[in-house]
Amino acid sequence: DVVLYGHTHVPFVEQSSQMTVLNPGSISRPRQSGFECTYAWMEFLPNGEISIEIVKIPNSHKETKSKSNLKGK
Repeated sequence: DVVLYGHTHVPFVEQSSQMTVLNPGSISRPRQSGFECTYAWMEFLPNGEISIEIVKIPNSHKETKSKSNLKGK
C-alpha cells in the first residue's frame, strides 16, 4: 500500500514491509529547514518493491525565498 499526502510542504518518506508513506515536499513553497525545493521520484520495480527518491533542486532555496519575500510571505 502507498499513502501520498501533501500540504505540509515538508518532504517525508517512511517505508515498512506493509506500507509506504510519502510527502514529496514542495517546489514552489518549501517549509523545511534550508527552504530547499523538493519533489519525489517514485518507481514501482519489477520485483514488487517501491523505490523512492526525494530530489532536491540545487540552490533553489535562494530564489524561492526571495520570491516569497516579494509576495509579503
